[in-house]
Amino acid sequence: MIAASALAGMLWVAGLLPGLATVDRIGVNTTVGVSTGLSLAGSHGVTYARRSPAMLSFEVGLVHPHVPWLELAPGILLEVEGRVALGLQAQARMYLTSTRFRPYAVVGVPAFVVPFTLLGAKAGGGVLARLHDRFGIALEVGATVFFLGDDLMPRSALAKLDATLALRANF
Repeated sequence: MIAASALAGMLWVAGLLPGLATVDRIGVNTTVGVSTGLSLAGSHGVTYARRSPAMLSFEVGLVHPHVPWLELAPGILLEVEGRVALGLQAQARMYLTSTRFRPYAVVGVPAFVVPFTLLGAKAGGGVLARLHDRFGIALEVGATVFFLGDDLMPRSALAKLDATLALRANF
C-alpha cells in the first residue's frame, strides 16, 4: 500500500495525472536486458563512429492499476565491454495497446556515475511480446544523447543508437 501511494504521489507531483485513488496493490515487474549498437561523437568537425560497448540493464517497473498504459521503470546500467561502468536510469514507458504484442514509446534519463560521469536523455520505442501472464520478451530501439560528463571530448556530445533484447517477469 505504501508503494502504491508513493507511485500515485510521484505521478501527481510530476503533473502526469490530476490525482489517483490509493490502491492496495500495484503492478511490479523486472526486466533484464542486453544491448549494443552504434556510438557517434564529434569534435572539431570530425565525427567518430564505433560499435557501442555491450550493456546490461536491470529494471523494476511500477504500474498503477488505474493507469495501465504508463510504467515507471528505474534501473541500473552496467557497461560490461571495455571499461566496466555503472550507471542509473529513470525512465517511463507508455504502452499503446494492451494485447499480446504491446508496442510502446520510452523516454528516460541515463546517468553513468562510476568510473566516469555522463548525463543524457533517451527516447525510443519497442514492443513487448507476452509469452505467458508472468513472462515476456521485449525488443527496444532507442537513441541516447549524452551531453554532460567528464568522459566527453571538449565541446562535444555522445550519441548512441542501440537495440536492446530483454526478458521480463511480472509479479
